Amino acid sequence: MKKLSILALTALFAVSAPAQVFKQVKKLKDAAQVTELINANLSSMPNEEKAQCYNYLSKLAQDVAAKEIGVITENNMNKQLGKPESPYDTVALNKAVLDAIEAAELCCKYDNMENSKGKVKPQFKDAGTTLFQYYPRIIDGAQYYMDKQDKETAFKYLTAFVDKRDSELFAAIPAEQKQGVESIIPQIAYFSAVYGVQLGKPLDDVEKYCKIAETDPKYKKEAEGLLVNYTTKGLKTKADSIAYAEKIEAQYAADPTNINVFQSLANIELALNRTENFYSICEKRIESAPNDYLAYYFRGYVKCTEKKWEDARPDLEKADELMPNNSAVNAMIGTCWMAKAEEGENRAAGKSGIVPFNARKVIKPFWQKALEYLNKAKEYDKDGSNAGMYDRKIQRINYLFENDYSKVPD
Repeated sequence: MKKLSILALTALFAVSAPAQVFKQVKKLKDAAQVTELINANLSSMPNEEKAQCYNYLSKLAQDVAAKEIGVITENNMNKQLGKPESPYDTVALNKAVLDAIEAAELCCKYDNMENSKGKVKPQFKDAGTTLFQYYPRIIDGAQYYMDKQDKETAFKYLTAFVDKRDSELFAAIPAEQKQGVESIIPQIAYFSAVYGVQLGKPLDDVEKYCKIAETDPKYKKEAEGLLVNYTTKGLKTKADSIAYAEKIEAQYAADPTNINVFQSLANIELALNRTENFYSICEKRIESAPNDYLAYYFRGYVKCTEKKWEDARPDLEKADELMPNNSAVNAMIGTCWMAKAEEGENRAAGKSGIVPFNARKVIKPFWQKALEYLNKAKEYDKDGSNAGMYDRKIQRINYLFENDYSKVPD
């Protein structure tokens, strides 16, 4: 009998001792202290008490949010009445909104687990209905930190907004009530991905938000391009690059109009020294988009690096036609004409090394064309950043015109 009494007392203590934690929690008004007390006893509390503690923590945050929102509401009324406005704490409001929802999510998690009697009996199943009013305010927090150039905190709020749309806390909210939130999820997901890239977040995170953004046609191509570029930068080995090139090639084949995917695929092929693949991609791009500046420019540029001057010039001239006044394009066209002039001189000079006068008359227009485009390159280069592409070449041609070609008629 005595043994049974001891066992009964032991069992009673195992149930009632953790229940003392919530009694202590209720005496506190400081959220940080409540959090500390919960964390210190989390492993020993039954699920129903964990739910109670987190529900209380959420209420504390809701009180802060309600207070600040009340001041804002009163200010709006006072503004209409011409009365002075009261100060409010934006940072406290932003934090309270997110803290209230996150604590409530933990409450919801434990509330839907087996209690100490092995049964699932939710006590706070209506918590999400109350808290959903705070959900859209997460975006206010994101915007606040975006304006402050605090990218890390802005990323936290942006991603929270996207992630919490699927929270179990809000599972009972009607679809029509969620519609306003759902309509901007892809946009917020896109900004989440952009900030993730800027902050160097793991690829999986960036991919997650890009995929959500792609569900909206307005952000599909931008999100695809962002993901492709970010993935490309993270490639470490040739095998990785080849595998990824195959993946992007399939993506590009499905949508040849996607300029971001085209650019990334072209870069990968060049990095792998697969020039023929690169040219094939450019050809397909031009077939699908005959007036695509980038495809002509890209192909012309690569042909220049291979010193295929005569082949490069038509592509660059087309690029110049599609997007005039580009310093680099004009400099490369000028260089192509220079190469044609030099080739003509070398062929005419032969073994003697002397270019006949009659040959100079044929060649001079090439030099003139070169100078024309190089001077345009200089004119369009407002900050002088491309000076290395044209400066010495202009000097050289002017020297030729003043000396070797001074007596050659135009």
